[in-house]
Amino acid sequence: MFRRFAFASVVCASVLLASSCGGGGSSTTTGANDDVDRNASLSMGWILPPPMMDPHATPSIVGAFPYLSLTYDRLVRVDNSSGTAQFVPMLAESWSYSGDGRTLTFALRQDATFHDGTPVNAEAVRWSLERARALPKSTVASELTSIVDVQAPDANTVVLTLNRPAADLIYRLSTLAGAIVNPAAANADLSMTEAGSGPYVLDELKVGDRATFTRFDGYWDDAAQNMASIEVVGMVDDQARLNALRSGQVDAALTKVTQSADVEQLLRDNRFGVTDTDRSAWYAMYLNTSNPALAEVNVRRAMNYAIDRDGISEALLGGKCTPTSQPLQDGVVGHDEGSDDRYGYDPDRARQLLAESGRGDGLQLTVLTLAGVRTSDGVAVAIKEQLAQVGIDLQLQQRDLGQAAIDWRAGRADGFQYTHPGTADAGTTMAESYLGWQYPGPLPADIEATLQAPLDATMAPDARAQALAAASATASENALELFVCAIPTQYAHTSAVVGLDEMSPPTSGGAIDLRYVGVTR
Repeated sequence: MFRRFAFASVVCASVLLASSCGGGGSSTTTGANDDVDRNASLSMGWILPPPMMDPHATPSIVGAFPYLSLTYDRLVRVDNSSGTAQFVPMLAESWSYSGDGRTLTFALRQDATFHDGTPVNAEAVRWSLERARALPKSTVASELTSIVDVQAPDANTVVLTLNRPAADLIYRLSTLAGAIVNPAAANADLSMTEAGSGPYVLDELKVGDRATFTRFDGYWDDAAQNMASIEVVGMVDDQARLNALRSGQVDAALTKVTQSADVEQLLRDNRFGVTDTDRSAWYAMYLNTSNPALAEVNVRRAMNYAIDRDGISEALLGGKCTPTSQPLQDGVVGHDEGSDDRYGYDPDRARQLLAESGRGDGLQLTVLTLAGVRTSDGVAVAIKEQLAQVGIDLQLQQRDLGQAAIDWRAGRADGFQYTHPGTADAGTTMAESYLGWQYPGPLPADIEATLQAPLDATMAPDARAQALAAASATASENALELFVCAIPTQYAHTSAVVGLDEMSPPTSGGAIDLRYVGVTR
């Protein structure tokens, strides 16, 4: 049974951390401008300091992406310029699955080189993928478990043999799990240096602070290196990032929904703008169906009816978080319109369902929240107050992120209030939400089969879209979690910065992809 293919625990925690980056809405979006100054530099404020620079051993493949995606190409990348995430060529010019979906063949471009000048050929790609799978300290091996074998039959062809028709593998290869490392670095320590083929080379690394990159001469895609140099600065504190933008220390910075008032004030100064991107990530309370009460679908539905989503958004999130009743949000392939308003605010209906389930006398649940994270702790407190009105008592337990992920994975709590990141592949989003560590309790066989269906690479696009809609509707109808609201991702920036609206990281929620971003003259 295809049930547990999720991340290693350290990566799980890191994915959650990066997905907490959802920002607020905006009234301004900077438009594209062809007058980019290619001699200029760009400084970007991000939520995490630079990590270990080895893409296959970084503690967080999402948190490290803004840094390492500048120096390491993958076989494929995500393109969101059309408004819908698509996988497009990078080091691979094309790819195809066999009829049974168990062989995936890539045809490589022939003009890519590593930063030392050696060609990025099939043998290099084969070696790098095997390194990602077998490196003793690999934190990405669990992303590539569908791969059984990697072959390079000629200089420009890579053939992957799979243990299942894995439609989600293309997404995984667009992340740092698919970063192609130069075989010349086989015996090198990549923690403080790099051995990639991307549009920029690592110039300076200040651990715990920032990393600076300079343009790589001879890169095959000029449009991906608009800046002479790029600096990514790690600033955990939300207000510190905004203050750095105001004072000119950075040109752009990630903001969050809890900063809506500050962002609106910033917009009064015409030197600044704000860019909103997708809303595929969403706030939710994960539910552990190992608890007999939560194994009852009507108890889970009752919890969803008891929540005033509009009230939470207005009171805590600046009115910028769109109420939701399903995992695939509006604009994502597979979004089910029939599930949009499934759970309105109806405390009487919640009490009725609890009574029908034999829980009319009350219910107590332990719920994990993140210490020091206002969006996690604040939303959890609001949910606690609203559920108390229908007889459900939440015992909130604060943890730091790493411990929360460990405790949740081990089944030590009934709920976990946090964020679900959206990935560039909706099938992967569904699988990671309900078929892996984020859903530690059991699922009925028919629900599990519905959630697994979109992962089949033999499906035609229309059939897969229908399967995704069925999966999202099933998650909604069966209230697999307590749905709250869809989070916009937002970046504040100087008026000279362009291209932020077309950034296309593999995972939503704030991760930065600075290729194609620029500063105008």
